[in-house]
Amino acid sequence: MALLEFKAFVKSDGSDANQLLPSWVNDPEHKSCCKWERVDCDSNTGHVIKLSLSNTRRFDVPSYGLYDPRNWHLNLSLFQPFKELRSLNLSFNVISRIQNKGLSSVFENLEVLDLRSNILNGSSATQGTRINNSKFFDSTP
Repeated sequence: MALLEFKAFVKSDGSDANQLLPSWVNDPEHKSCCKWERVDCDSNTGHVIKLSLSNTRRFDVPSYGLYDPRNWHLNLSLFQPFKELRSLNLSFNVISRIQNKGLSSVFENLEVLDLRSNILNGSSATQGTRINNSKFFDSTP
């Protein structure tokens, strides 16, 4: 499942993903991701429409500053399975680069993309990424 791949990505830099995303588990009792924290689904279709992934790393600005050596290069292909996604909040995650290799459009239905308080600088930070469809794109520090 794609959300478990994102959880593994969070864990890959040493963050305690099990503490940060405790309801995101692969077992029969929690098999519907619509009941997981930080996930909202359409009540009719059951498709994921909103992901609130702000500060999934418990980023502490006073401790690290905006130039945390653990910055992320996020590949948007992690979100490719969410064809109905309308809102994605990735603020406060120390993302320095967004990659979208080989995908023509991940976010056809995206209305809100929040990238506030990351360290995206210049066009190379979002090279090859189509995010122009979003009505609200915020990448301010």
